[in-house]
Formats: sequence, C-alpha cells, structure tokens
Amino acid sequence: MAKRTVDELDGKRKREEAREARDEVRRELDATMARFATLELACSEPGSAPAALLDSRLRAVALESARRGLGVACGKDDTAPGTCPDCGGRTRLSRREKAAVETVVGAVRVEMARRACRECGRSSRPRERLLDIRGSMTLATRRLASVAGSEACHERADELVRELAGLNLGAKRIERTTRAVGADLEARRKAALEPAAAGSPAPALPERKSLKEGQTLCCALDGTGVPARPSETVGRAGKDGERAVTREAKVGALRVSERDGGGRPRTVPGSVVLFAAVESAAETPGGESEFERRLLRELAAAGHAPEDVGFAVGDGAGWVRRLFDDWFPKSERVVDYYHAAEHLWAAARARHGPGDLAAAWARKLCGMLKAGRVDDVLAELRQRGAGLPECERVAAYVAERRDRMRYDDYVRRGLPIGSGRVEAACKTVVGRRMKCTGMRWTVAGANPVLWLRCARLGGWFDDYWNDRLAA
Repeated sequence: MAKRTVDELDGKRKREEAREARDEVRRELDATMARFATLELACSEPGSAPAALLDSRLRAVALESARRGLGVACGKDDTAPGTCPDCGGRTRLSRREKAAVETVVGAVRVEMARRACRECGRSSRPRERLLDIRGSMTLATRRLASVAGSEACHERADELVRELAGLNLGAKRIERTTRAVGADLEARRKAALEPAAAGSPAPALPERKSLKEGQTLCCALDGTGVPARPSETVGRAGKDGERAVTREAKVGALRVSERDGGGRPRTVPGSVVLFAAVESAAETPGGESEFERRLLRELAAAGHAPEDVGFAVGDGAGWVRRLFDDWFPKSERVVDYYHAAEHLWAAARARHGPGDLAAAWARKLCGMLKAGRVDDVLAELRQRGAGLPECERVAAYVAERRDRMRYDDYVRRGLPIGSGRVEAACKTVVGRRMKCTGMRWTVAGANPVLWLRCARLGGWFDDYWNDRLAA
C-alpha cells in the first residue's frame, strides 16, 4: 500500500478538526435555537397564541441566520488565478463585483472576481463555474425551480416556490430554468448513450440485463395532442381538413411483465421506463427518425436490445405499426384491445344511434373480439352495417389488423392485451401539465418539460443531479 505524504496526512488532520469544530457549532446552534424559542414564548402577549406561529417564526430566524452565515462564508473571493475557459490562456484580475445569488435559503450577496484573459481578451467569473451558479441561481435552487416548473404553469410554480420555500424567483426565471435544465438533462442522457459524431467511439452503455424465465419485455407506444401556438402548426392539416391546432407528443413505456400467483400479468417493480417528446416518427430513407432514436436510446438505457422485446402493443396507428414491424419483428405485435373496442362502439352508435340497442350490439361485438372470433365480428359489421360508411371503415380497420387481435390467445398465455401503462403516461406526463386551460406550446418549450417529467416519473431525475454534484 502506498504511503501517504506529509501534505496528505496534514490535510486529513485539518479536515477532521474542521468536522469536529462544525459538530460543536451545530450543538451550540441547537441550544441557541431552543433558548430563542423559549424566550419567544415568554415575550408573547397574554391571550395570544404564539405556539401556533412559533414554528414559522423559528423558520424565518433560522433562514435569516443561514443567509448571513452563507454571506460570510462566501465573503471575499480568493480564487487563485486560472486559465481562460474559452482559449486556455492565462487570466488576470480585472475587478471585483458583488452579485446577488439565489440560494435555497434566500438571496445572498457574494463577491465575484472578474478575470480577463491576456490572450483572447474575454472575461469571466471563475467562482460562478466553481459554485455552478447559472442565471444567478445555485444548483439546489435550479433543481427546486425546475421541479416546480415541470409540475405547474410558470405563474403557479412561482406562487408555490414563494409559499413553500420563501423564494421570490419570478415566473420568467422559472420558465427559463425549467427549459435549461430539461435541455441539459436530455443532452447529457443523449451523450451517455450515443456517439458524439460519426466515427467517434461509442459510449459505454449500461450492462445488458437478462430476463428471467416467465418474464416478458413489453413496449407500448401512443400519441396524444399538445395544444400548440399557430406558428407551430403552419402547413399541418388537422381533423376534417381544417388547420391543426395541436402537435402530437409521442409517448412510450417499457416494462417487464410476469405472471402473479393467479396467472394474471403484473409489472415487475422498478422496470418501468417512460419517454416522450414532440418528435417525428416518420420513415426516413437511410436512417432513423428522431423518435426511433429515442426509442433505441431508452432501450439501451434500460439494459435491453430491440430483440429482447417480446410484446409490443399500440393503438394501431400507422407510425406505431411501422416502428413495431421495423424493430420488433419477432415480438407479439398487438393492437390495444380497448382502442379496438372504441372503434366497435363507434360503429354501433353509427348503426343504431345512442341508446340501448347500440350498447347491446357494441358489447356483443367486443365480447366476440375478446374471445378471438374476429371473423364473426367482421361478418356482423358487414351484414348489419352494410352501406354505412362508419361500419365499413371499422370493418376495414379490423380486417387490416386481424393478425394482431388474437386476444384469447394473449390472455391464455398471461400477456397483457391493453396499453394501459402508456395511456396513463399520456395523462400523467403530458395531459396534467400541458393540456390546462389556455395553454399553447411551442415545440422548443414543450420538449424540455416532457423530458423533465419523464425523468421524474421514470426515477432517474436524481441521477442527473447527482452527476452534476459529482462534476
């Protein structure tokens, strides 16, 4: 074992002394706060209810003390001269500046030494890079703002941050921070899973996972509309030939399924991966579409390859079928039963109108479909719905996808017949944040929020921030 140098031993001793001093100060601080609470109660007026307000008063005092302490600790900037981040040249002290930095305990005045490069003439503040301060916000504050911005509209997020954390960031700063964090999160995830450029070495991918006996890797894809600004829908046709008012967010869910004690399919805990983006899934000659690359990245991040997918379920849309056929040709490719049932109900209403007759026929058709009697369903639609455009459309829909509607076989083998996981993701990832009253999105504004929500719901949001801290 290598011997430690004198400097290393001296540094270890100083760190231990600093920890002991810190612990002593913490004990003194606890005693001081307890004494303050006692005196606060003693100073209260007779008949008042100081106990009800004591915790908020103590919190305000503690935060104020923390701000003062942080201001003293970050007092004079004694950062040693370094190199220019742009050209690598030597820098010289230009001037010292006082800057207000938003921390999780409040705004703190921090001194920043501005250093100018002797070579390129550009100036920078090394302490901002050292403390990872961006937009006058610390790392922890940016995390707080991005979480709030991913959960509520920016005005509401500002109110929540002000009420719960006592920080006055402003809606615009929360919006800019949410976008920046979402874009950085996506860029780092892409860099970890894809080569930076053609010919560059491939990054080290997560270790390949093997499925246990009786387990099946399932992939579900769906799309849902995001209300968009008019500038984002130019040249796009919507329903009934009118101009589109939405952009489609593609949503995907990966999970490992197995049978429970009763033979029913269940999801293996911790195996769910969610991903979403307003991206194109259209076929491109000689390469993958944007959403195809995202699908392959997420498979790799989960430790799987396309050939591991044993079950692929979607709503039967053209882009979903193409992706399944291109990348999972050996898997069971299934049309979601509940989407197919919606088409049958639409045919029943077209034949009988709203009412009991339509409901009875729809239930009969759905029962035959679930029992695997696709030929009987087609016969009913063509016989009783002859001459009705809606019934003929549904009959064509079922006939074209009949090889993906063997629901009796799937149920017998313990496989899921619905895309409930991705349907729920459409609501939780997209709907709850992006379909509120009056919202209109740009693609550049919507995608960072989607990436943030997928990271938080998918369980790798903390990994991103841990990587930032380690850096």
